Amino acid sequence: MKTTAAAAAIGGGEGGSSSCLGRWQEPYHMLFQLAHIAMLLSFLAPNNKYGLLFLHAMLIAGFLLLCSWAWAIFCSPDIFSWNFSFLLINVIQVLFIFYRLRPIPLTSELEDIFHEFFQPLKVSRSLYKKLVTDDSCRICSLQKGEAYATQDVTKTDGLSLMISGTAHVSCSGHLLHLVQQKQFLDSSEFESTIHGDDTFKVSVVAVTPCRYLRWNRQQLEMLFSKEQHLMTVMLHIIGRDIANKLYQFTGKTKESRLDVRLPNFMNSAFSDADAVTHERTENDAKEKADDKIAAAAAAAAPLGGRDILSISPALQTQTLTNSNDTFRNFNRKKQIF
Repeated sequence: MKTTAAAAAIGGGEGGSSSCLGRWQEPYHMLFQLAHIAMLLSFLAPNNKYGLLFLHAMLIAGFLLLCSWAWAIFCSPDIFSWNFSFLLINVIQVLFIFYRLRPIPLTSELEDIFHEFFQPLKVSRSLYKKLVTDDSCRICSLQKGEAYATQDVTKTDGLSLMISGTAHVSCSGHLLHLVQQKQFLDSSEFESTIHGDDTFKVSVVAVTPCRYLRWNRQQLEMLFSKEQHLMTVMLHIIGRDIANKLYQFTGKTKESRLDVRLPNFMNSAFSDADAVTHERTENDAKEKADDKIAAAAAAAAPLGGRDILSISPALQTQTLTNSNDTFRNFNRKKQIF
């Protein structure tokens, strides 16, 4: 067959004609045809991970048939060598795809977190596994009444996600809100601080037995520097948690001038609110004093004015006493908050 093909090529060269008319060869062996059918099917694979696996599997079948044809039928070592090389490359590709498709084991708690937060944001299990390895985080427990953070004492050097249980967040003994399952314990502190050297502006205490997932800030930032997509997803989740807490606290902030533990905002909110309340209380006390003095003057008018001087100092002293009582009540309320 090779001799005939070579002779036909030489004859075509001598004749100087490039036309194949009258010099068509008979179809090659069935192995050759089946090999190209398999390659044709490989290019019909869909564009997904299983389609990629199908593509390489069909190419393996095609190159295997070509190797058999080149070795046993056409007897061409160079054709066999090239197709065998292509076969090995595709086998390696298939093994790599199987490695990526391998099941990644996760505990039930980590599996719930993955389905709740990361799977909807198109985070792969392999990437999520990097976030929850033993080197990156750990699962901790809190007993009822045990403190996760103490105001002005505990440093903001980590990030924690509540797995189960409930904790309450308080500032100077006043309850701000509750942290429940699938919520961050310190999302606002993590977002508002940079180096983790600052301290909590609130206290976080477990109301029930709690389990939470805790990341170290430094290790988490190192992981974010390597995985930009994971950093974007985590910042989105943290920001959404902060927004939900702010939304839940909209009514409370209007009534009690409290916020959701944002440190800088809290200090300014307390100072501004105290100044405004103090000014209002002082103005109200002055108005009440003026009203009482005017009422006393009106009551003393029928006396011809002879007792006005004696009555007015007493009323003024009483008014001053009432004002002092008002200021004491205000200071007592401020200490409570």
